[in-house]
Amino acid sequence: MARGRPSKALDPDASSAARLGAEIRTRRVEQNLTLHELSRRIGYSPQHISEAELAKNPCSALFVAAVDRALDAGGRLVTLYPAVVIERADERETRATARRRAPRSTDGVR
Repeated sequence: MARGRPSKALDPDASSAARLGAEIRTRRVEQNLTLHELSRRIGYSPQHISEAELAKNPCSALFVAAVDRALDAGGRLVTLYPAVVIERADERETRATARRRAPRSTDGVR
């Protein structure tokens, strides 16, 4: 029986972070664990876990390793993490390049 609010839909094909988040949620739900129960097992807040599942905020390698162990994922989650890091670095570089190419204001306002 489901507990709590209905889960927000995930699109695992949206990004590497979304793929990792979907895998975390799938494994958590398969084990019938709530966010709070997983939170108690790994020492991270339910909100942090939820944001990782929804790919809202970046997660750390330590977080992914803790979730991997708690969900008996056998390293599967850990193997997804490097793609998240690379994707995040690529996004930062794209934003930095766009800022460098943006026209500069000539009206004296900074």
